[in-house]
Amino acid sequence: MMPNHELALPAGTQIDCFEIRTVLGTGGFGITYGAYDSRLERRVAIKEYFPSGLAFRGSNGTTLHLAAQNDGDAYEYGLKRFLEEGRVLAKFREPSIVRVTQFLEANGTAYLVMDYEDGEALSSHLERVVTLDETEIRDIVVPILEGLSVVHSKHYLHRDIKPSNIFLRKNGPAVLLDFGAARRALEEQSSAMTVMLTPGYAPFEQYSKGDKQGPWSDIYALGATIYHCIVGAAPTPATDRLTSIYDDDPDPVTQALKIIAPRCSPVFIKTIEWMLKPHAKDRPKDAQAVLNVLRPIREMEEKKSKADARTIMATDTDIDILLPEGAAETVFMPRGAGAPFVCSPDMVAALEKVLEEFVGALARRVVAPAVPKAANFDELTSFLAGFILTDGAQARFVDKVNKLREAQREGVLPSISNGDRQRIESAPKEPLLDLDESELKTAEKNLAHHIGPIARIIVKRAHAECATRDDFYDRLAEELTDPAERDDFLSKLS
Repeated sequence: MMPNHELALPAGTQIDCFEIRTVLGTGGFGITYGAYDSRLERRVAIKEYFPSGLAFRGSNGTTLHLAAQNDGDAYEYGLKRFLEEGRVLAKFREPSIVRVTQFLEANGTAYLVMDYEDGEALSSHLERVVTLDETEIRDIVVPILEGLSVVHSKHYLHRDIKPSNIFLRKNGPAVLLDFGAARRALEEQSSAMTVMLTPGYAPFEQYSKGDKQGPWSDIYALGATIYHCIVGAAPTPATDRLTSIYDDDPDPVTQALKIIAPRCSPVFIKTIEWMLKPHAKDRPKDAQAVLNVLRPIREMEEKKSKADARTIMATDTDIDILLPEGAAETVFMPRGAGAPFVCSPDMVAALEKVLEEFVGALARRVVAPAVPKAANFDELTSFLAGFILTDGAQARFVDKVNKLREAQREGVLPSISNGDRQRIESAPKEPLLDLDESELKTAEKNLAHHIGPIARIIVKRAHAECATRDDFYDRLAEELTDPAERDDFLSKLS
């Protein structure tokens, strides 16, 4: 069924031998349709040149007309670049670059005919799973980099890499969609067109028509996409990052990468930092430079995968051994007086699994120790949500936890392995470290003076993991690499 989009061609519209059937995507510079090629009897995707700021659909529902006569030169220039984009893309045969098979002019505009791919956009996938692990990300990104490397070698840029422009095929490598040649051409030619970009993914140089863009600009956008896959949200916009840096405040992107670092290999984190350098001169010069780092890691892991699988099968033999139905629950006593807070091992394991989607392996280190610190389930949920970086991701976590509680009430929580049950039941039944709220707030304030707002999550994590007060403050001090800052922080404890 054709989505209701006022600018789109109606379903059934015929363009040469192609019948428009549905809208696949829209933007300020074009509309992409699903169509049927009656000549070759196959499905195709068709991208229509439609700069909505310069043109409108005529009364016949198909032909484009200029919104203003003085925009004619800009419209024609953009149209020419759109067709040039088609000619360039038609020459590429890399599996990770969208393939243009034909281009044609009609209805006062032009159309690129592309292979239809079965699958979904990375953005849609992330809406469901929130985050990906390092191996999953490399499996997506390495083929994209391989295609982008060829594009860069031909002195061509994408200009708008983001999760919605990376398509995950059901079979085959991910594919890069929606190159932005016409968009950039219009920005350069027309004073009526504002610079179009996607905050969070766009590098600083893309905010100005005059600043020079190059392969390093695509690298920033791809680095931002990788960041989103790990953290669960786009990075702070480049303009805000530079404002923080110029104000001598911590770079929020660097601080966030510190938090997720335990979930990834050091070289992977360093590569993301390199790709996301605010200044273009500090980034990799092109896609090949990044490939030279990531491809060897991927190839090495592929060689090890069979041996690793055999090791896992040999050591994880209890994965399907479940305790009998009705086994006793573990009862954790909360801090202070009141009724006991009952949290079964099954629920603890389920909470770990949900939190792991957002913070990775850290979840197993913080959930069970946090249970005895909570007076009730809402307090536990709020505490665990504090380990998640963004408000939107926190809200998704709380929603998933509420669904778990409903499943618990209905008695349909998934059972857990004997090994996980023993691990959870052996967790401390009393709080490891009982610091009052005022001391935690003071520690957070003092640490934030040096590293910014990310101190809140560092303090929460240390409080959940440390057994003594000295361990707690030593853990916080480890975040400060400057000896003078570390001494200043520790001096305020006395």
